[in-house]
Amino acid sequence: MAKRGRPVSRKKTVKMVPKEAAVRSAAASPDLAGLIAALEDLTVPGLRKVIERAQALVDQKTEGERRSFVAEVTSRAKDLGMSVADLLGKAVPAGMRSSMPGAKKKGAAAKKGSAPVTYRGPGGETWAGRGRPPRWISALEAEGKKREDFAV
Repeated sequence: MAKRGRPVSRKKTVKMVPKEAAVRSAAASPDLAGLIAALEDLTVPGLRKVIERAQALVDQKTEGERRSFVAEVTSRAKDLGMSVADLLGKAVPAGMRSSMPGAKKKGAAAKKGSAPVTYRGPGGETWAGRGRPPRWISALEAEGKKREDFAV
């Protein structure tokens, strides 16, 4: 059975947060509703100007938030005696990098190229011999020709 006792204070906080958010959104609603009503009266060129200006504001605010985030992370790292490079893992000794997840192994093969051409059709079509046979070779086999006849 669960213990009965005083409710956890966290529950009170959780109940209050949605009310505060509702109060904030209710206070912003009339302004937002008025703006939307004003937008409905605009012409298409006017709406395009509004969108352009709104996108510029979003870009400005995003850049400002990025800068403040970087400044905050940098200052907190300095408070802890770390650098940003430490946080990003750039300061990991070379001997330990191989044990890190996602680290490349020594001698790992580069990206493989496409398979070499194994079959060439009469019209210059090519097939590497992997996967489902292309239509041109299936059609030629249906005519009674052999696949080996088109081997390169």
